[in-house]
Amino acid sequence: MKKWVIIIGVCTFLLQGCSTATKLAGQAIRSGMKDIEISVTNGYNINQFSNSRIAVSTNIANNQGVTLDAGTSMRNGSISNNVYTDMIMTEFLKQGFDARAIADSFDFNDAYSLEGYRKQGFQIIVKGNLKLASSSSMWGEMTGGESSYSGVKEFTLKGIDTNSGKIIFIVTGDYGKPKEAKVVATDIADAFNDKIRRRH
Repeated sequence: MKKWVIIIGVCTFLLQGCSTATKLAGQAIRSGMKDIEISVTNGYNINQFSNSRIAVSTNIANNQGVTLDAGTSMRNGSISNNVYTDMIMTEFLKQGFDARAIADSFDFNDAYSLEGYRKQGFQIIVKGNLKLASSSSMWGEMTGGESSYSGVKEFTLKGIDTNSGKIIFIVTGDYGKPKEAKVVATDIADAFNDKIRRRH
């Protein structure tokens, strides 16, 4: 009888180990998945904006779809709109663009706002919508770290021409697992830079 108990116990342990390994492998695969695309509006030569001054504004929504006003912090210590905006702006600066974060929530349908930024010398307003989601971490659970975290799961950014008020380009992103702000900001700036400067 003891022999069967030991065999069953060993089999159970092995099955649990295989299950954990499978979950870890699945999380690793999803973590590396991302789909970033940039589309340019017909009639625009995006290369003409390679030396543009860029103003950045973002809105973030949690996984329930609740949009937060600029500067509002989320619960559980999550990042505010301003932090995402600042990080995206910083990545544009690293790429050599003259960029500035817009502290308030920008409405590109407001001609007066567009005129104000145009007078300040900005050619493009980058208006972003970021969707946050929560995810669990098997590795965190095993190592005693964070078992769950939140980050950006999807985003859409529109580049608006301050002269015409028309959308020049749209950048979209979708991740297998939520990503931290710096990763998303880098992906956004890289996608824009790759399109505007490297593919003439």
